[in-house]
Amino acid sequence: TKVVDCNSSALRMFGCERHELVGKSPHEFSAPVQPDGKDSLTKSREKIKQALTGQSHPFEWRHRKQNGIEFDTEVLLSPLAIESKSMILAFVRDITERKKSEEALRQSEEKYRDLANLLPTVIYESDLTGKLLFANQTGFDWFGFSQGELEKGIQVFQFLAPQDRHRAAEMMKEIILHNTISSGEYLAQKISGETFEVYITSRAILKDGSIIGDRKSVV
Repeated sequence: TKVVDCNSSALRMFGCERHELVGKSPHEFSAPVQPDGKDSLTKSREKIKQALTGQSHPFEWRHRKQNGIEFDTEVLLSPLAIESKSMILAFVRDITERKKSEEALRQSEEKYRDLANLLPTVIYESDLTGKLLFANQTGFDWFGFSQGELEKGIQVFQFLAPQDRHRAAEMMKEIILHNTISSGEYLAQKISGETFEVYITSRAILKDGSIIGDRKSVV
């Protein structure tokens, strides 16, 4: 499979002249190996075969500019016929900045978790339904559950004695509706059923200006 034509945006993206791109195979302006470990030649053939059979979906691809610099893209391959000849139309979008943002966010979240795990107080986060999304190590130790159990699905209200769950739910509703900070004394309950008194402070978690859940500290 060879490139038979391209637009000016493709030339700017790859930093080359038209004759340096047209006539080349896709793997020739790709990184030798893709992030999943597969070589570009083999994987490009697989993607083209899928597109020709109508099975193409957007996918990420590591391309390489004319000067050798590698960069991340999102690609969509679409089959078309010109004069009864089967061809592939490729839409390629540079996602370098998106990848940088994702990596910065990942590092920020990792740093936050590392710091949270050093705290002697319990820190945990839940979504709008009360499903537990994150707990620090102190939370695991105090309440007697594991990361595996968290990933299977736990409601935050499980960690309160039955008589305090309704009050906590009302507090969470108020926080979500009005973006307030709320605190109070509660009777907490471990997975084992053992109870103990705690003081909980809650506040909303914001993302892009919208409330997506709440964060609690427990002492």
